[in-house]
Amino acid sequence: MRILGIDPGSVATGFGVIDSKAGRLIHVVHGTLRPTPRSSPAERLHYLHRAIGEVVRDHAPDAAVVEQVFVSASARSALVLGQARGVALAAVGAQGKAVVEY
Repeated sequence: MRILGIDPGSVATGFGVIDSKAGRLIHVVHGTLRPTPRSSPAERLHYLHRAIGEVVRDHAPDAAVVEQVFVSASARSALVLGQARGVALAAVGAQGKAVVEY
């Protein structure tokens, strides 16, 4: 089974792909998706949607795991993180992949 893990963020979104074979976890690829720093919020979210979609298409995971929102220091930070999470969920879902949140 191939699993894509996503740690969403508006400045940097981390991802990793692993294979689970015969009880072993094997690293496939990992990286960081970084929108242009001075782009608008809409441009950042569009970039993340497109880039996550490319990761899904390139690495063909069987399922994806996305980090849940944890308590944030400010409401604004929580809202921005929630937007990035929503884009990650939508990008994976658009490719017809199962998503689990942790």
